[in-house]
Amino acid sequence: MFRGEAESVMASTPVESGLVPQTGDSQSEPADSQSEPATIVPQYRNPDGADEDPPPDRRRFPVVGLLIAVALAAIVVLVTVTFARIIDPPPEPDTRPSAQPRPQYTVSAPVGATTAAEFQLVEGVTAIVVRAADLGTDLYRASTPDGAGSVPRVAQEGDQVKLRLTSLYETDAPDTVTVELNQRVRWRITLVAGTETATVDMRNAALAGVDFTGGAARIEVFLPKPQGDVTVRMAGGVRDFAVHAPRNVPVRVALARGAATVTVDGTTRSGVAAGTRIVPTGWDAARDRYVIDAVAGLGTLTVTR
Repeated sequence: MFRGEAESVMASTPVESGLVPQTGDSQSEPADSQSEPATIVPQYRNPDGADEDPPPDRRRFPVVGLLIAVALAAIVVLVTVTFARIIDPPPEPDTRPSAQPRPQYTVSAPVGATTAAEFQLVEGVTAIVVRAADLGTDLYRASTPDGAGSVPRVAQEGDQVKLRLTSLYETDAPDTVTVELNQRVRWRITLVAGTETATVDMRNAALAGVDFTGGAARIEVFLPKPQGDVTVRMAGGVRDFAVHAPRNVPVRVALARGAATVTVDGTTRSGVAAGTRIVPTGWDAARDRYVIDAVAGLGTLTVTR
């Protein structure tokens, strides 16, 4: 009786899910075999004690935010630098030559107690002028023109004053130097190096002698009154050699290798042979006199008063 009532109740009760509940170990068939099969929808079940909704993936948001922040910062920096350059451009490089000490175109040294000295040109130049002058307390002054490509350098060793030129830069301009010597000092002049032109004017000083060791195209010498025998020696060869001697002073000329033309006191000789000596009248009786000793060959020699 109870069984029949139970079956009657089950048959009349609808099943919402479309599935027949199981009883015991047996599985019941659907009430109506003609009805559509039921659809089973899986449902998410949180673990015990977990939140109802699944946790969102939060790792992406911080990375994306960081990239955006970096990009914005880079844009800000770029814009700032660009506007800064437009408003205040960087200074142009200074193309002016750096400040350099002004070259020393004139050198000198004190005379001190010097009474006799020797000047030497130890390096070749284009042109040199040596002259006696009133220098006060200076022994010598050597100078090149302002702005020239070389400057004088003097080495003083005892009573010897040795001059050479130091180049400042490459130039085709001639090297010219002027040397002034204290006229209160007795000087010997020695031009060891060669030169195109050499002018020696010692009319205002006491002269111990002149020695042209280096060759030259032209040499011109102005002589003071001699004290004893004073020799002017030419050993380097010269094309034109001019000597200006004081009046009434005997001048003897010795031509070891001859000359093309020799003029002494207005008398001219051509094709002068090697070993020729020209001795003036009164030579032996004179106490103060000059000797022109031409050791090397020359083109023309002129002795005037």
